[in-house]
Amino acid sequence: MKINKIADESGGSYIMIPSPEVEKVNPIEYYSNYHIQKSVFLGRELLMLYKIPLLDGFLDKFLFKTAKDEWNEQYKEIMNVSIPNNLKEILNTKRKNEQLQLLRNMTITTEQLFAFIFHAWNEGFSFSQYKAEHHHKGVNEDDLPAMINVEGDEIKTIGKTTLTKGEQKQVIENRKVIIAKFFDKEDEWHCFFVTYDSLKGKESWQGGQAHLHYISDKFGLKREEVVKQLKSGKYSLGSPPHINLTDYGNQPQKS
Repeated sequence: MKINKIADESGGSYIMIPSPEVEKVNPIEYYSNYHIQKSVFLGRELLMLYKIPLLDGFLDKFLFKTAKDEWNEQYKEIMNVSIPNNLKEILNTKRKNEQLQLLRNMTITTEQLFAFIFHAWNEGFSFSQYKAEHHHKGVNEDDLPAMINVEGDEIKTIGKTTLTKGEQKQVIENRKVIIAKFFDKEDEWHCFFVTYDSLKGKESWQGGQAHLHYISDKFGLKREEVVKQLKSGKYSLGSPPHINLTDYGNQPQKS
């Protein structure tokens, strides 16, 4: 996992921790390592900020143990999350019509989706995650700064750019981002994907309700074709069913 620390003009810094693409992994190991690496890095940064004099060897052990204990508690909480039975039953279906019926009017939280990732692994399904990001026509990525942070009318830029504040805001507001999560067992696969437009309430589904899309091998498409379409930013997958995400709040979008 690559963690980026970007200095700003005031002498401070921003830390960017991306969620990388992964393919057919054990999600419990993946998220455990992700959490521990992130926590150790942030803990070290905090201690350095306050200039706490700890021996380096002890510091690493202390931060690692603390991060591991935190993850163990978080893991217990995740495994205790109640997952809708219809969502769990998706993994046992053999026909598209069954899947459509199970997902009809389904509503979940992001916490339940996270718990489902672990549940699927325990049912024999590996985990993959892909992300695609595309900017609107005319944007030269070489002109983009290291980071753009838009919060209401306030725009924070780090790094050199030839773009005006208004142009930077347009970049963030018009970019197309898709995140897809796949679950695989031999030739069987399930995919849940979401767009940033959906999360920002910019899609027309139920007045802007944030939602996931679902598709599987039972829809008659090859996995590699679905991944290719999603990563291209332009997909034509019929009318995949929607799953409402009820607890997602609008978050500041960063480049």
